[in-house]
Amino acid sequence: MNDTIDLVNPPAFDREAMWRVLERRVVSVKTSSGRGAHLAHRINNGDKVTTNLPVQQLNIDLAAILGKQGGKKDSESARKLGNYEQIAPSQQWKVIEKMKAQLFR
Repeated sequence: MNDTIDLVNPPAFDREAMWRVLERRVVSVKTSSGRGAHLAHRINNGDKVTTNLPVQQLNIDLAAILGKQGGKKDSESARKLGNYEQIAPSQQWKVIEKMKAQLFR
């Protein structure tokens, strides 16, 4: 289990922001009409409501939950694999890719 967590290296996140987002989304699912409905987003102080498209809202939600930490910066080769075995990229992976290409022409 520890090898998996070390390999994935999940980012820290704001649990309170996550709770607010999930709570709002549950309410919006219960009250929304139609698949393209706009989602209401309450600003952190709770007194202003803006309407956003779903993709914009997702970006706002992720920024609130993850903060300003951005993407992961660890290089693939620097990862500690623990008890896992890396098969790609490798010579073994190239063989698998060739066989796959021959099978699915």
